Amino acid sequence: MAPLKGFFKTYRLFVTKWLSLLLIALFSAAIFANPQVRIYNDPIHLSPTESSDKQSSEGVHVGEKKAEGISEALSGDIQKQNTPDSTKLPLDQQIKRIDAEILLLKAELARKNGIPSHVRAYLDSLGAVDKALISPEMQLRIESLQQYLQQSPLVSPQEANDALPFKFGAQNIAVLLPLTGDYSEIGLAIQKGIQEGFPNTKLKFYDTEVFDSMLELWNLMKLTQPTFIIGPLRPGKAQVLNDLDTQVPTLLLNQIDNPKSYVRCLSLSREGYVPVLVKQLVEHQFKGVSVIVDSSQASQDLLKSFETFWSDYVEKHPDTTRSFRIHIQQVDKSMDQAVGHLVNASQSNIRKSWLQKVIKHKLHFDERSRQDLDVVVSFVSARQGVQVSPLLNFYHLGTVQHYWLPSKLPTVKDFNKSMSYWRNTYALLPRYFADQVRAYAKGSLESEQQVGIFHAFGSLAAKVAQSINDSSVRSLPSILGEVMLDEHRSATILPEEFWLNKGSFSVVQLP
Repeated sequence: MAPLKGFFKTYRLFVTKWLSLLLIALFSAAIFANPQVRIYNDPIHLSPTESSDKQSSEGVHVGEKKAEGISEALSGDIQKQNTPDSTKLPLDQQIKRIDAEILLLKAELARKNGIPSHVRAYLDSLGAVDKALISPEMQLRIESLQQYLQQSPLVSPQEANDALPFKFGAQNIAVLLPLTGDYSEIGLAIQKGIQEGFPNTKLKFYDTEVFDSMLELWNLMKLTQPTFIIGPLRPGKAQVLNDLDTQVPTLLLNQIDNPKSYVRCLSLSREGYVPVLVKQLVEHQFKGVSVIVDSSQASQDLLKSFETFWSDYVEKHPDTTRSFRIHIQQVDKSMDQAVGHLVNASQSNIRKSWLQKVIKHKLHFDERSRQDLDVVVSFVSARQGVQVSPLLNFYHLGTVQHYWLPSKLPTVKDFNKSMSYWRNTYALLPRYFADQVRAYAKGSLESEQQVGIFHAFGSLAAKVAQSINDSSVRSLPSILGEVMLDEHRSATILPEEFWLNKGSFSVVQLP
């Protein structure tokens, strides 16, 4: 029996081997019979084989090298996913990790092809992946890509053509909005406003939340050859679309850094209020300026906008700003401590303690605050901002003006409750927020009013887009506030200025 068992075992191996060879031969024959069949990881980097037989040998060689690189990378990916750490994950998380690995491979291929903006787009998508799914080895590769971006120019040579004008073309308008997910209510409200603003124009809407990356969305969108783009709404996605250098005139619905020549921003962000604030300071000749900020991102963004605009303003108006002094005061622990540092109260206490020690006698004194202060500007929350004027008064600086530009808008309910605590403060606020405050005080605030803001924002975006080509249009009315269009067709939603004091909430006419 033993020899018989050995025979059957050998026979089984022989049959299995030849069946495997037969399957491989059949698969190879199918591929050779249809040379257009290929597997592509990323259509923007790997172009499908053309039906024409006139391809150059150089093009074929490059294509084979790219395909070979992806094949090796994918083989490595399969080995990684079979590691014990990966197989311990639930199935859905294993799938998400594979998706993250694919994004990482695309980013690495973009680096190999020398396209930094594509690397940035894929890394932006990876940033939304759960950190628990990123293995240490993947993290090292991500850090390598981030280092590559730091060492690379903002745009690659093939992306350097950035002299296109910002013009509105109504032939084929693409609109990018979050129509599903956490921001869908906002996105749908904006969509409705835009549709009403273009009653006779065909619009193509894209849901930004269903794509793995903005690059993937752009690859699909550019097939339709859009003549104008509105959106995206979320700042990270807006920045990535700008960096992709689409060369299509675009009206982004949020603020970004370094917009292209053919890109403009329309935003509800309060960073657009900074120019109004600076002009107020200059108009009233408040030369001793202290700016209070906290560690929140919104506060730091306002400070960055203030410093940037102030620097540009000083360069353009050196005579009127020569004697101005700007001091930045950070809130580390409390507003009490920050204002104390700002007015040099600690120095008075040090001098008092030293003198008491010298004369060996307890002293009573009034703190002598700095006398070179004209105005305090605060980029902080309402909870912190309401403390500034009373603290200035405590340090005998009641004549120093206080301007508050909120880093974060409070709820209408909370702001109404705090109204009686505000003292001698000028507040730069959105018109829609002020309207809500008044409506709440009268008991007529509707729950749908917040969604109505974004509907109005969509209508305004349509109105701004259609006004771009008409240089005679310098301002647009809106329930969100007056919109100013400068000579470069950049749009700014202006704030309204309010006087807050002991429950008073009154409009101040801007200069």
